[in-house]
Amino acid sequence: MYLFHTVFGIDADTKRVACAVLRTDKDFTAQTVSIETLQREGNVAYCVELEDLIRHAHGTGGVVYLEDTFCINRKGYKALCAVQGEIFYEARRNSFSNIDTVQPSEWQSWLFSITKALQPHFEKEKGKAWVASALELSYPKLFTIANPKNEHEIDALALALYGRYLVLSNAVPC
Repeated sequence: MYLFHTVFGIDADTKRVACAVLRTDKDFTAQTVSIETLQREGNVAYCVELEDLIRHAHGTGGVVYLEDTFCINRKGYKALCAVQGEIFYEARRNSFSNIDTVQPSEWQSWLFSITKALQPHFEKEKGKAWVASALELSYPKLFTIANPKNEHEIDALALALYGRYLVLSNAVPC
């Protein structure tokens, strides 16, 4: 029996929070959603949606993997840290502690390695388009079910899959 049955992958930037939800106790079921973060200061709808997301994770006994911030430039880094802080604030406010960050290079290396094992001639394309190609090759049924609408939801789905891998391999700290 696994500790977590639901895994959430969150790709957050200064314009949106994209989330993918995977069940680990059944066949793959996946869903992706985006929460707009523009003009989030004082935006009650944004706060409610973020709180609902954390409450859903808490209610399912799930675990959340949030893509860690990385340095683009000083202004961008500070803005990303603010969004990440808002997510952690909602988690703490709702007594939810099963949340962790993952470096982009960590989940991307994992995804590339499993795709390369299935398709030896697979190569990374420039930019982020390779992530969608890798997911379609490695998890075609799941990719169709989840139907991610943009690159952020694609990244969230890849994060959730990486989180599922961590859960199933018992690499998740209890």
